[in-house]
Amino acid sequence: MDDNKLDKLRSKTKIIVSDAMPSSGKTTKIIEQMANDKCAYIYATPTLSECHRIAGTHYLEKDELKQPLKDENDDYLVTDSTHPLLFKKFKHPEYNNENGKLGSLYHLIENDENIVTTHSLFEMLDENTLNLLNQLKGIGKGYKLVLDETLGVWSTYNKITKIDLIGRVEDKVCSISEDGLISWDESIFRSKGSKYEDFAEKCRNKQVYFVNNSVMYYEIPSHLFDVFQEVHILTYMFEHSELACFLRICGIEYEIHKWGKTVDDIVPLIHILDHDKLNNLSSEISFTKLKNSKKENEMGVVHELRKGIHLLYTKIWQVQSKYRLWTTGKTVSLVVGNRKYNKQFLCFNTRGTNDYKHTTHLAYLLSVYINPYLSRFLRNRGDGIDEEMYALSSMLQWIFRSAIRDGQEIHLYVPSVRMRGILLKYLNGEYNDKL
Repeated sequence: MDDNKLDKLRSKTKIIVSDAMPSSGKTTKIIEQMANDKCAYIYATPTLSECHRIAGTHYLEKDELKQPLKDENDDYLVTDSTHPLLFKKFKHPEYNNENGKLGSLYHLIENDENIVTTHSLFEMLDENTLNLLNQLKGIGKGYKLVLDETLGVWSTYNKITKIDLIGRVEDKVCSISEDGLISWDESIFRSKGSKYEDFAEKCRNKQVYFVNNSVMYYEIPSHLFDVFQEVHILTYMFEHSELACFLRICGIEYEIHKWGKTVDDIVPLIHILDHDKLNNLSSEISFTKLKNSKKENEMGVVHELRKGIHLLYTKIWQVQSKYRLWTTGKTVSLVVGNRKYNKQFLCFNTRGTNDYKHTTHLAYLLSVYINPYLSRFLRNRGDGIDEEMYALSSMLQWIFRSAIRDGQEIHLYVPSVRMRGILLKYLNGEYNDKL
């Protein structure tokens, strides 16, 4: 897309961030706004269950794909006739198109439908879909976008290998700029029909970077938000997110509205376990440490975590399994859970779901750091993310999947000295100037 056209679009697209603590009522507010707005909406949320909550639709609990149930007229079954968005008739992209869910999404946009979708599908939007949205915007029929929680902006690109890339650089098909941006010369190598087709297209759209001569990163399109009439982002601690960093790097303006609950409101609800043995692990529990630990090593950090969670739930808390929730690195979760606790595991980066709001006894067996390659990549582009605030945001989002959402007290075990210290600083108000 031409830079002049981008500038014109950016001047017309308003990005509004509702920055409030989870359970402050962000979703309720945006539902009210959508209900009173004649404009068509795309609502993107992390989970399929939340898609159904927004649309008011049913699915079978045993259906892993959570496909919406329909009546004999092929209409969705809704939860009740009083659903606030009933008349908006939000539709789900489905596996009923030769191009999969993305093709279904394109068809729904063509037909001016209100749409609910997951982040994972939304992040796959291709140039054809973006061009369609832009055309609709140009004729006054544009969509408004709601992002429930922030998107993942950068992900590792693995459709070709590092060896492939080096080979194409040597052939002068690819070149790499100082900041790592990879370009593709179609006049030297016609990519259509080859294994490089997707890679070449993304290179032409300036979306693939090679970082530290080691990792390729895919970046969401810089004009992703420009094709919407208006963008609403619902989250907490937005300015410490990847998405905020991306917008700053791209020079895209946004406005933040901060409101809702404060730290003081939740301090009485969080009871952090104080236990000499369990709170003094001999090893740091970062992703790298957990990934590299030997499962058969009886004195390793994974074994310590396994013993710790067993002691926690059998001797200290002794609560029913339905009230438990815990997390650690996914690669070692089955070993740590030791078959006894695996059903209560929830991935550390889970957001935007209310499915666990009955849980009251939580174990956060992890110390979160920004990927060092990503951190270096952002610094090279003149920006970055505060390491402690990144860890805090990640931990809080996970904690707020629990009963604290409904104002109930929770018990929390944080064995990492670093993560426990960050959380205590937050609860003591030491980060208030950064929130």
